[in-house]
Amino acid sequence: MSTSHLHNKEEVVSQNFGRSMISVLNSEKIDNWVKKWKRNKTFLHLQFVRKSDKWKTFFFPSKQKIITSSDLVLLYKGKGRRPHSAFSLFINLLSAIEHVGGSLYILGGSTELLSVVYQNVQQTFPQLRIIGKFCGKLDHEMEHSVLTAIRKAEPDLLFLGNKMKNGNKWLQQKRTELPQCLAVWSQEIFLRISGVYSAR
Repeated sequence: MSTSHLHNKEEVVSQNFGRSMISVLNSEKIDNWVKKWKRNKTFLHLQFVRKSDKWKTFFFPSKQKIITSSDLVLLYKGKGRRPHSAFSLFINLLSAIEHVGGSLYILGGSTELLSVVYQNVQQTFPQLRIIGKFCGKLDHEMEHSVLTAIRKAEPDLLFLGNKMKNGNKWLQQKRTELPQCLAVWSQEIFLRISGVYSAR
């Protein structure tokens, strides 16, 4: 899906990534970009991508295919000095969603971990409406019910965590069955919010 209406040069730029071009969201402009997206909502698959993965795509075409399949990328440094980790970028995204009076649906994890993630997000972002949550590992019948629930809930952000195997692939396969929302999958961020992972 085209995101040209959101491509303000200060907010989103095209960058060469391996053998392809990707659309990269400026980490300093997340708040402004979300405000613009909220006015003209469309489904967008976002990915957090480590900058060093650029070189890996030359040797692993399948990795490049996964990255370039997304609508928008947020780049971060994985080691050394890193003003923006994937976790901090996600926190900025949640904050931006909260500022526009937005909502969140959480999908993934065990019952226990999902409950912890729900509580931690709710405490940190009290104005962010969490309008749905469901554990991962969906069978076919349950998947249909969950997709229906997500469509009816119409969240601004759909966050997939652990237990959702190949979450980026799942988002691509189900994008036509999902509502107009931002969609992100990250097992590491999910586990970090739950307290299983410490800062990396």
